[in-house]
Amino acid sequence: MATVLNQPVSSISLWEAPLVLLPRRKPQSFAKDQPIYDTHDQAESIFLLVDGAVKISRFSRAGRETVIDVESRESFFGLTAVLGEGEGLRGEMAVALE
Repeated sequence: MATVLNQPVSSISLWEAPLVLLPRRKPQSFAKDQPIYDTHDQAESIFLLVDGAVKISRFSRAGRETVIDVESRESFFGLTAVLGEGEGLRGEMAVALE
């Protein structure tokens, strides 16, 4: 199970510390292999992994999965939302590993 905090991007700027805002959010828990977000989801939030692990990956057109990263406790992920990459879409998927 992975436990994450998410923060909508519309409520932060690049110059604000996300750690100041995230503790106000209620943690969400995701079971092993449960998606946190998918490639075509809107990139509207960033995430802080409180506990567990999360796999960040993409699938090729041929259906092959490429693991981009494995996030561990106290890691931020979903930062494409903040960086403005991917035309407002995630572009990768995040899945709970444990």
